[in-house]
Amino acid sequence: MNRTTSTSIQRQLQLFFVLTLGFTVLVMGGVWISYNQVMLEKEAERVLIVEGDIIGAAARPAMMFNDQRMAGQLLRPMQFDKDISVIKLFTYDGNALFTYAAEGDTAGVSQAVAFRNSQISSYENGRLHLYRVVEHKGEPVGVIYLESELTHFKENQHAALLTVLM
Repeated sequence: MNRTTSTSIQRQLQLFFVLTLGFTVLVMGGVWISYNQVMLEKEAERVLIVEGDIIGAAARPAMMFNDQRMAGQLLRPMQFDKDISVIKLFTYDGNALFTYAAEGDTAGVSQAVAFRNSQISSYENGRLHLYRVVEHKGEPVGVIYLESELTHFKENQHAALLTVLM
């Protein structure tokens, strides 16, 4: 009888240890995923700001001269950048100059993009929206709007979740 009681206590301690360890791993995994998500959001925003500044610098002449053909030629290679789903160029007075939408991105095309003449960014519906003012010699000449589906961000979230569950 003594042996049965000790086996039972041993099993209870093992079960307690395994459940405690499992709970701790899940909590730490949740904290890690949350922290990773915040860091990746900041990094995605930083990368999109840099891309916006580069595109804005290249599109500056098209905005200054209200040249839609030049803007179209500039944005044509964007089809190879899978991170950006929508780009819209505005002159600084609010006129839409050119719009690029990634092929197959129905959510980005269906929404009307409002003109804003300030540098802001926001996360809405799993997308990062960014406005950047383009300047020439200190004077604003246009505004560029960028939208990203954050596909690499979502892939990283799935990998992190799978890692914690494993």
